[in-house]
Amino acid sequence: MPLLLLFAATSWAQPIPDDRNFHNCAGGLPGCDLSLLTPDQIGRVAEAHKRRNFDKCLAGNPTCDPTMLSPIQAEAMVAERKRRNLDRCMQGSAHCDLTLLRKEERERLKVARNARNLAQCLEGSPKCDPTLLGPAQLESVMAARKRRNLENCQSGSAACDPTMLTPGEAGLVAAAARKANLDACLSGSAKCDPTILTEEQAAAVAAARSRVNLDNCLQGSASCDPTILSESQATQVSSGRRRRNLDNCLQGLFTKCDPSQLTAPEMAQVINARRSRNPQERR
Repeated sequence: MPLLLLFAATSWAQPIPDDRNFHNCAGGLPGCDLSLLTPDQIGRVAEAHKRRNFDKCLAGNPTCDPTMLSPIQAEAMVAERKRRNLDRCMQGSAHCDLTLLRKEERERLKVARNARNLAQCLEGSPKCDPTLLGPAQLESVMAARKRRNLENCQSGSAACDPTMLTPGEAGLVAAAARKANLDACLSGSAKCDPTILTEEQAAAVAAARSRVNLDNCLQGSASCDPTILSESQATQVSSGRRRRNLDNCLQGLFTKCDPSQLTAPEMAQVINARRSRNPQERR
């Protein structure tokens, strides 16, 4: 028999290990058939299963089986569990188990809790527990609260408590409110309260309103109020309206053109412009 055929016959006669089945079994995957494993593979699969279980126990996975752990692995699992618990406690988690903490860890937790509570109190957080504050901390918290209240009052916030203001602060807040109202009136905001304007402020607001109205009228805006135009402003607006009307007529925008406002020379310009756009009309 030729050597090549002999090698092929020998290879065909020997079973080839099922690597895919072994990997499924070692990885705990579906499709594992234990009956196809060799004794060596069974041992390796068992070791892989133990490693996966140990990893789950270290991670706190509920599918962990602690009875499969060696004494050393069990100690590692407990140490990791305590470390995770300490982290939760230090972060203020509701899942903190104080019974797992050592004495020095409880002291660390107390310091961290007090620091976190102080920060919350300084920020005005509802999580603040003032009963945990010392005299100096309470003083700092009250000072921060007063500063925050002053800022709220100066910005017009609904969170402002005017009863907490000193006379000097009340004066600052009143001045800020008057300035904010003046700005609102000058910008035409609906928040403007004209009743609290001084005579000087009312004059400035009226002048600003007049300027804005003049601009609106000059542009032909629907916001124009012709009833508050001065004589000189009315003259400007009338001139501007005639110029806009002539431009509209010259451009052929006859829906915006009022021929009754055109002078004889202007009417001639409009007719010539129309003829220039429509050469056939020259005939």
